[in-house]
Amino acid sequence: MRRRAFTLLEVLVALGLMAMLAGSLWAFMDNLGRTRRVSMAEAREQRSLTLLMDRLEDDLTGAIAGDSSMGAGILGTSTSLSLISRGVGIPLSAEGGVESTKAMLSDLRTTRYRFDRGSGTIRASRAHGAGGGGGGEEPAAEGVALVRFRYFDGREWRTEFDSLKAGTLPVAMEVSIWQTRGGPVWGEDQVMPESEGGVSEALEDAEPARPADRVRLLVVPDGPGAGWKGDAP
Repeated sequence: MRRRAFTLLEVLVALGLMAMLAGSLWAFMDNLGRTRRVSMAEAREQRSLTLLMDRLEDDLTGAIAGDSSMGAGILGTSTSLSLISRGVGIPLSAEGGVESTKAMLSDLRTTRYRFDRGSGTIRASRAHGAGGGGGGEEPAAEGVALVRFRYFDGREWRTEFDSLKAGTLPVAMEVSIWQTRGGPVWGEDQVMPESEGGVSEALEDAEPARPADRVRLLVVPDGPGAGWKGDAP
């Protein structure tokens, strides 16, 4: 019995089907990899924000009001925060001299948080002692479009706080964070064209067009507790 060979057309059709199948498989794998990378990046950002909130809460747990010799224990604006708190200092190096050793043996530490709008990063630094020297800045959270710190003094919420001038710690602190992946923070009527400067500095105190992605209310344990029982929202 004579066997029939494949015709050129049949071979071309088979090759075309194989190419289509390979292309579909490649597109599926590429989309799966892209989805996985996006999910992992979002998970990292969420984890870093959670760790940032926990770190802030830990710092506020041991925060002090400060005095004229060491400065304000809590000095904050809507986008930056510097605080002195009680904590155990761990020597990282035998170098640094007597003053460095005294600072490391002290139970005081200075922590600073700063929102870098240009890079969309909340940066933090920590150093031993009340002087705050020697702590290198590092990114604490990325993918941030806006951050706002607010301070409750027992009567009202404020966008700035100086514990040295107030003579006491705030009752509580609110941290609100808008992520870049959550969409535009400002409305079209609030934002200037990039050629004219983009987001204006004046918007730092304006009301964003959408709710914050992460909000945490942090009670200051050593703050004036009587005020907290009042009319805080």
